[in-house]
Amino acid sequence: DPVGQASPVTLEDILARIEFIRALRFPEAPFEKLHPAMRRRLRETVEVYPVDGLWADFPAERRQAIVACYLHERLRAMVDLAVEAFDGIVLGMERRSESDLDRNERDRCPAINEKLHLFRTMGRILVDSAIPDPDIRPAVFSKISREDLLRALEEIEKLIRPTDYNHFDYLKTRYTFLRSFFPRFLRVMEFDGLPSARPILDAVAALRYWNAEGVRRVPPSASLDFVPEKWRPYVLCGEGKIDRHYYEPCVMSELHRSLQAAEIWVV
Repeated sequence: DPVGQASPVTLEDILARIEFIRALRFPEAPFEKLHPAMRRRLRETVEVYPVDGLWADFPAERRQAIVACYLHERLRAMVDLAVEAFDGIVLGMERRSESDLDRNERDRCPAINEKLHLFRTMGRILVDSAIPDPDIRPAVFSKISREDLLRALEEIEKLIRPTDYNHFDYLKTRYTFLRSFFPRFLRVMEFDGLPSARPILDAVAALRYWNAEGVRRVPPSASLDFVPEKWRPYVLCGEGKIDRHYYEPCVMSELHRSLQAAEIWVV
């Protein structure tokens, strides 16, 4: 069957096929003895024959051998397709999160502009050397009431963005979407990589274990060696606690980056 566009449903379909073929437990050694060109020809034979023709035109043992070789080759192709689908899903999440940030900025522009005018008035008063220091506060409150200033400070807490101005908080809002495909992807795929990629591989192994055991909270002892500096203020939510709603997207993002950079690959 043709594989659809990158989505959790498509990835789920590909992973189900991979698990189905693996469950047949074919040994790899006999197929690896065949020349790649021969394996390709056998795969193409299965692809061009209708099922009835394959059944009628080949003796049982030969037919089974051809189909087994086809499935061996198909498994490799499906693993590649799974990684491509994962790549497409992650890139889509990143783009939508960045788009949400841009749209939110446009929606907040009037409120931000209002606060800029307010604090411009305060700033002009503060730097006006003609106003004595003891008179600065009364001068500010003569232009801006204390109640308006307190209300503005409360609104600023909602408007203010992280100093690095990234979209990780919008990525966090897609945590449920992430959980619809990421746990099974980690369970089905077996990763290996360069020594430099060991921290992210350890994080993947830990996440796979937590998913299998139903662990909801990230243990305090969880490794943070793979977490980039830009992610740390989000992953660490204070008092040494680790926020899983940021930790897991960080694992996903770093695994995606490492696969793209060929630092990690699927076995």
